[in-house]
Amino acid sequence: MRQINDLIIGIEILEPFLKQQGFVFESYKNEKNMDGHFVVATFKNGRKKFIINYKDSIRQVIYQFDNSIVCHDFYLVQLGLANKKQLLNFHSDNKLIAFKHILEDFEFLVSDFFNGDCIKLKEF
Repeated sequence: MRQINDLIIGIEILEPFLKQQGFVFESYKNEKNMDGHFVVATFKNGRKKFIINYKDSIRQVIYQFDNSIVCHDFYLVQLGLANKKQLLNFHSDNKLIAFKHILEDFEFLVSDFFNGDCIKLKEF
C-alpha cells in the first residue's frame, strides 16, 4: 500500500524528535471511508498521543492528552502563532515537505505538549 510507504518516509523525519521527547511508536491502522483508504499512525508518551492521518498526503495531525484532543492548526492558532506556523498546507505535491513543516512547528509546542502538562491543550 503506497500510503504506508509514504507515511514511513515522513515519519522518519519526525521520529528522532519524537523519541527525544519520550514518544514511542504505538500503532498504525489501515482505515477506509468514502474517500478510500488512509493510514493512522500513533505515537505515545504516557497520557499523551501524537497522531497522523495520512492518505495521499497528511490529512490531519492530532495532539491528545487523556480525552483532550486538538488538531495541529487549531492548536497553533489558539496559541497565537498563526503567522509563525510553517505547516500552511497539508496537501502539497511534495509529500515530505509537510513532515518537515510539522517538525519545525514542534518548537512552538515543546513547552505545553511535549515537555509540559498540556495546560493550554486542555484549555482549548
